Amino acid sequence: MQVAQAERNVAGIGTRTAEADLTLQITEAFVALAASERYVAIAKAGYELAERAHHAARERVRVGKASPIEEQRADVLRINAEVRLGKAIRAAELAQKTIARLTGIAMPFTITSRWFEQIDHSETVPPTGQRLAIATAEAEVAAAVARVEAARRDRIPDITLTAGMRRYGESSDKAAVLGLSVPLPLFNQGTAAVARSRAEYDRASATRRAVVLEFEQSTARAEIEVADATAAARAANGPALAAAEEAARIARIGYAEGKFPQLELIEAERSLAETRQSSVDALAALHSARARLARLQGSTFPIYKD
Repeated sequence: MQVAQAERNVAGIGTRTAEADLTLQITEAFVALAASERYVAIAKAGYELAERAHHAARERVRVGKASPIEEQRADVLRINAEVRLGKAIRAAELAQKTIARLTGIAMPFTITSRWFEQIDHSETVPPTGQRLAIATAEAEVAAAVARVEAARRDRIPDITLTAGMRRYGESSDKAAVLGLSVPLPLFNQGTAAVARSRAEYDRASATRRAVVLEFEQSTARAEIEVADATAAARAANGPALAAAEEAARIARIGYAEGKFPQLELIEAERSLAETRQSSVDALAALHSARARLARLQGSTFPIYKD
């Protein structure tokens, strides 16, 4: 009974571990979808700008203010922007299908992702009181201890007492019969089972020590990843993004008025697209790092309420 209870505890922790793993998968899927939606917006904006730049270059060539090479260069940029837009749309569709498979939600659907731009995490994860990796290892040790005790008890012979009535031949005489059975462990003394259970206990104890060390190392690494991702997200979504947007705005105006060459406009637009991409990358990395840290802490709750 003790062995069965210990194994039941191991199975229960395994269930919670599976729930935590699924929570992490779903959270990462939502992060990927929220990021892919923003990649689509960036690609769409880049395509619209490329179209306008191509139109402006064609007009400049038509009135003799630029060479045909400028129009061809703008056309190449427009085609590349269209390819990036299609790729981003397909990635967003794949992210939606992933969430649909994990949650059973019917497509199409929309998600609420106000949390994606929030760098400072104000919501708290409800504590579970257990670090699942360590809890699993400790439950395995407890089960091994129960098996050792069961193997020791198996070495004690079970005395069997039987009782009944016996009738003698064809007469009506009857007698009470008592029987006593004591097995003698002459060929199987149970030492092999005890040795095996003790070896399993030693293995479980060694595994527990390794799990504790790995958990501490993984937690420290995950906390550093969250801190680094937070700093990167603040940097990518701060002055750098504002400067890139302002530079692109000035380049568009200057190119339209003939004050800036096309190459400066292309460089400003490329820098803006890369900066926006980096900002989304940094936010996605931050939310994924937070989700992995919550998984290490044994959380089976969403880290964002919406």
